[in-house]
Amino acid sequence: MKKVQVIKPSFYDKFHCIGGECKNTCCKDWAIPLRKDEFKKIKRSIVSEELKSIFANAFEPMEGESLQKTNRYMMKLNENRNCPFWGEDGLCMIQKECGYEVLSKTCKVFPREGFLYCEERQELSLSLGCEAVVKLLLEEKEGFLLEVSEGEVNSQLVSGMVKPFYVNHRKGLRYFYDVKSLVIGILQNRSFTMGQRMALLGIALEKLHHMEMEKRAEDMPQYVQWFLNEISKEDSQYHTFFEKNKSNPHIKVVNTLQKYHRFTQDVEIRNQLEKIDAKVESSFIVGAQHIETKVTYDPEKYEKAVKGFEAYCQKNPHVLENLIVCSAWHLQIPFGYKKNIWENYCIFALLYSIFYFALSICITEESTEEEVIKYVVLLARDTLHSHKSLNKFEEDLINNESSSLAHMIKLVL
Repeated sequence: MKKVQVIKPSFYDKFHCIGGECKNTCCKDWAIPLRKDEFKKIKRSIVSEELKSIFANAFEPMEGESLQKTNRYMMKLNENRNCPFWGEDGLCMIQKECGYEVLSKTCKVFPREGFLYCEERQELSLSLGCEAVVKLLLEEKEGFLLEVSEGEVNSQLVSGMVKPFYVNHRKGLRYFYDVKSLVIGILQNRSFTMGQRMALLGIALEKLHHMEMEKRAEDMPQYVQWFLNEISKEDSQYHTFFEKNKSNPHIKVVNTLQKYHRFTQDVEIRNQLEKIDAKVESSFIVGAQHIETKVTYDPEKYEKAVKGFEAYCQKNPHVLENLIVCSAWHLQIPFGYKKNIWENYCIFALLYSIFYFALSICITEESTEEEVIKYVVLLARDTLHSHKSLNKFEEDLINNESSSLAHMIKLVL
C-alpha cells in the first residue's frame, strides 16, 4: 500500500480507552447511528439470550417504516439515557460477548478521526468529547504539538478528505497547509491574550478569504508568512491595535449570552451546564417574531466568575490554548465545516465564545482537574459533535447579519 505523510498530535499514541473507569462515558446521552451491514453483523454475532433480548428492542429506523425496511438504524437510549448495551461494569456487552470487530464504526473509532489530503497526507485527531483525551491534553504544558511520520492510510478513520479534483477547481486548497500553519501559529502566540489571538485569526482569515474569492490564491503563502512575522515582533502594529481597541466586557457578554441562549433553546444541554444562568442570574427574552431580544445578567457576579476563571488560566496558561488549538485541528479550521474560509472562521468564533463563556462560569481558581475535564467534555459533545449546533450557529449569523469582522472581534475580544 502507498505510503503517505501522517500528521498527528504528539500525544495521539498515548491515548487508550479507560473503559469502566470513565466518568463521562460516551455510552451515555449519545444515540449511535448504524448502517445496515453493521446492524446485521451485530445481530449474527450475538449468542446469549440476554443480549438477543436487549438487541430486539435496541434500535429504531432512521428512515423507512420499519427495521425491515430501512438501511440506517438509530440506537434507542434507555430510561437513564444510556446505551442499552452498556453493562453495570461500565463496559460494552457487545464487545465482551462478540469482540471488538463486531462494533459499529462509530464505537470503534471514537474519539479518533482522520482527514485525507490529496491522497498524500493523513491527519489524525482526537476529540475533546472524550475525557481520556482531555486529560492527556491538560498534561501538554508545552502546548499542542504535532508529529509527522510516514505510514499507510487508515481508511477506517477517514471522515473527510480533499481530493486532487477539488484542488484543481479551488485554488485556495493548494495552500491548505500554509493556511493551517497560520491558524496554529496565531492561536499559540502567547504574547497576545486568547481573545486577541481569536481576533487576529479573524483579521488574517478575512484577508485570505478575499484573496481566494478574488482569484489571488497564489498570494496566500506570502501573506501567511508576512502575518506570522508581523505578530512575532515586539513592536507589532497589532499590539497598538489592541491598545486602541480594548475589550468591552459588557458588549462581549451580551453578544455571547444571546448566542448561548439561542443555542441552549434548541440543543439539549445537560444539567451541569444549566446551572450557568443561575450563577450569573442571566435571562433571555425573545420578542415578537423573534425580532427583538433582551438579555439581562448580574455584572458583578459575571465579573467575579471571569476573575476566577482567569486566575485558573494564569496558573495553567496552556489549558485554554490547548483546548482551542485542538478544536481547530479537529474541525479543520478554516476548511472544514462550511464552504469558504470566512464562514468557517465565524462558526469557530461562535464556538470559542460559547466555550469561553461556559467555562468562565463553571471553572474557578480552585477547580480540580476532574471538574475541568467534566465541563470540557460536556461542552464538546454539545457543540463540536453536533451538526444541529453548528447549523444553529450558522442560522444565527444569517438571521442577525452578524458575520462582519467588527462583530466577530467584539464577540471574541
